[in-house]
Amino acid sequence: MADLRPPAPRSGPRGRPSLIDPLRAAASLLTSVPVGPPAVATTGASAFPVVGAALGVVAAVPLLVLPARDGPIAAILALAILAGLDGALHLDGLADTADALAAPDPASAERARTDPRVGAFGAVALVLVLAVDATCLALLVSADRGLAALAVIAGAAAGRGAVATVAPWLPLRESGFGAWFGAGTTRTGAGLALVGLIIVAMAVSTVGRTAVPALAAAAGAAVSCGALVVLARRQGGATGDAFGAAVELGFAASLCAAALLRP
Repeated sequence: MADLRPPAPRSGPRGRPSLIDPLRAAASLLTSVPVGPPAVATTGASAFPVVGAALGVVAAVPLLVLPARDGPIAAILALAILAGLDGALHLDGLADTADALAAPDPASAERARTDPRVGAFGAVALVLVLAVDATCLALLVSADRGLAALAVIAGAAAGRGAVATVAPWLPLRESGFGAWFGAGTTRTGAGLALVGLIIVAMAVSTVGRTAVPALAAAAGAAVSCGALVVLARRQGGATGDAFGAAVELGFAASLCAAALLRP
């Protein structure tokens, strides 16, 4: 997410904001779907949990369609769909962040973070996180395909909603996506993101008639927020890569929690 440019607002009648603008902005930032920019300048943070949940719904299809005996295949397909829908932006941020953290000094860390090539530490981070995701999903599918699908929806909403919730309180750099997003996300928008995340978590738990998805979402959101705060302080301000890494770590933590709590 490091080199993303915020979507430019499109011209509209009198530039009046509408309820659809946060959704359009969030979809523009979080997905590779060509939805177009919003009518007014906004980060769309308040809609992050909703867009995340929508991504999870699509990614969960293989988990419901394929039989339980094909759990590993279904898990990999679900992760592939999710990566395709968001353009693998968060995975890229995870890899760049891992390479930066392994650098011996701040200057080297910045070079590693902005280098388009994936280094050794970035590759290891990708393999480990995706392996955790796939393993946890396969375990969930073997226990309950419906629970696995709900866990994906809750986890996708948790990672994205959490970073939006904490954004206004992060230390910021002078420029870059992280600075733009942190400065442009109001406390009201962050609060709405938190409310949206809670609603999504409760909804999926109600549908599944189990508290597991809600508890998993809470665990994922906590890990995502904690990781983002630590990375922002370590890197001298929030970066787009840190946001992406936090999303992926939150998603993995959510799936882990769901797998550990499965019936």
